[in-house]
Amino acid sequence: MSVNFSAFLRWRYVGIYLFAFAMPLPIPLRLTAGFFVLMLINVLLLTGDSKIPALLKDKFLLIFFSFFAIDFIRSIFFFDPTFLGFKEVKLAFALIPFLFLWKRRELLMIRKTVFIFFLLGVLTYICYAWLYAMYFYTIKFPHYSITLTDGYLNYLFDYHLPGSIHEAYIGSYIAFGAIVVYICTIIQKKVSFRLGLGFVIFLSMNLFYIGSKSVVFLFILLLLFTTVYLYFEKLSDRIFRSAIIAVGAIVMFGVILMVTWLPSSIKSSIEKRAVIYDCVARVATINPWIGVGYQDVRSSSRFCIGYEEELMTHNIFFSELVANGLGVVVLVVLAVYLLYVAFSARDLVLGSLVFLCVGVGMVEDVFNRQWGVFFFVFFTTLAYLSIKKT
Repeated sequence: MSVNFSAFLRWRYVGIYLFAFAMPLPIPLRLTAGFFVLMLINVLLLTGDSKIPALLKDKFLLIFFSFFAIDFIRSIFFFDPTFLGFKEVKLAFALIPFLFLWKRRELLMIRKTVFIFFLLGVLTYICYAWLYAMYFYTIKFPHYSITLTDGYLNYLFDYHLPGSIHEAYIGSYIAFGAIVVYICTIIQKKVSFRLGLGFVIFLSMNLFYIGSKSVVFLFILLLLFTTVYLYFEKLSDRIFRSAIIAVGAIVMFGVILMVTWLPSSIKSSIEKRAVIYDCVARVATINPWIGVGYQDVRSSSRFCIGYEEELMTHNIFFSELVANGLGVVVLVVLAVYLLYVAFSARDLVLGSLVFLCVGVGMVEDVFNRQWGVFFFVFFTTLAYLSIKKT
């Protein structure tokens, strides 16, 4: 009996492909976590090509594991009997880097296919969102008139869409997908020029409706930076002009869509975060060296007079500062190290991903939910594998 070896290879990585596809889907987070476990089992069954003792010396792995372990280390060294475990949402920081570096040879073979499955998941979410919008305006509330520039569609997709992913996370997924396709099209020339540029424009248009304001702003900065990088790479004038026209069209479209409601929305966000950050500053002074412990971050709002809600720091660094005090240094080291690696290797994909996630993390605590942790750790590790290979 003959065996279709290529088909075998495809099925061999099905757990990894399913996780990449499921990450952006509008499904319960528990189900996404189930795909995460399936992915880990799939990776574990692959052929390892690194000796574990040597693997444990890798700086990338050590920094990521330190960030995972900081909550447990704090409780042990400072005798906090109320918490002797680890923060479950951080588990991916320990597991993915170790398993991926251990099995890196096979994972390097499929990284492009993994990204394609992720893009398919993003497209599925976009199609689902617009199908729901059609249902909302034609069946559920047919007397409502649809408008494209007043911001209500953004509100609809974020608050009324069943199973919706928070705009900061799904926006980051769309922005990352668009940036990678842009890089592959314009700089690496791995994608048909017209097809790739058209796809980037399509993703960008949807980002303006589905993503958060911070993601849109960072995405435009990344587009502009990548285009400037393209200029210094001295590629053909035709490609550069086409890129300038495409980026200009994207920016103009975004301005037209958001100009009527964006100023008031930004003002509201700033006022909200000013109150939150004031509370964070008060809580951080309670125990600036070791923090209050992550399990007490939300309830620590009781120390803020007039602040009646649970404390959501809306900042990845503030969250670690409040939880672990000086332990926030580990997160700072992680971000700086990744940017250093990306800069040293001139890797636009890793650099764009870290810039995007850290940038969004300045106004949203993206590491407080698995949507953010899975995305960041999964793709930074895959990008690091490519750099480590070279």
